[in-house]
Amino acid sequence: MREHGLGGTGDNPHLAARATLMTRAAKREVERGELRRSWERQAAEMGFSAETVRAKARRAERKLPAPDLFTDRGQPAAEAAS
Repeated sequence: MREHGLGGTGDNPHLAARATLMTRAAKREVERGELRRSWERQAAEMGFSAETVRAKARRAERKLPAPDLFTDRGQPAAEAAS
């Protein structure tokens, strides 16, 4: 903005936001299957797998306290009982 004599970004936030959008690189079209394979490869390189994440989620879920269906607010049974 300064290069074009429009002041700083703090001088005109609306213009700054517009300039950001106008100068952003265009998104390229990516085939979804290719994108998924890329994500899976990156995850594998970092030691992640869907099964590992699911297993960790199951272990964490077992440690959560079970809701009291009759006294915890927002539970259908509690709402009906009240």
